[in-house]
Amino acid sequence: MRFRLCIIMYLLWIISACNQDIHICEEPTDVKLTIGFYHQIDSIQYRDTSLSIAYVQTLHQPPVWLIDSSVEHSISLPLNQLADSSGFIIQPDSVADADTILIYYTRQQKLLSPGCGFVTFFMIDTLRYTTHHIDSASIVNKSVINIHEEHIRLFY
Repeated sequence: MRFRLCIIMYLLWIISACNQDIHICEEPTDVKLTIGFYHQIDSIQYRDTSLSIAYVQTLHQPPVWLIDSSVEHSISLPLNQLADSSGFIIQPDSVADADTILIYYTRQQKLLSPGCGFVTFFMIDTLRYTTHHIDSASIVNKSVINIHEEHIRLFY
């Protein structure tokens, strides 16, 4: 009888030890690039503006539609975790030519916790873009580690 009690206690101890590392993940594990839209007033001043977007899609094959017909002050886009660059097509309205944005970066994986797993952080190196509607662009924050920060500014 004492032997059975010891075995039951030992099994309960093993089960409780295994469950300590399994937690529901409450932290965001999907880090996205945030692009803000701005209007250039003069060479020094600018203000944020809303942009009527017909669509945003990825450049990789097959293309993925990310946004379809909305008015936004900023957009958050997923970067490719398997490559060192991502490309997006932004169509500001349904009639005119679309602009293409290419973002080159380095990737680094970090372990958040055993329950959440790994997250990929990005460090932006270079930004290239077409100028059909975009006047200019700037990198505001090279570290893409926080979903609440603006990383790139597009001036229209």
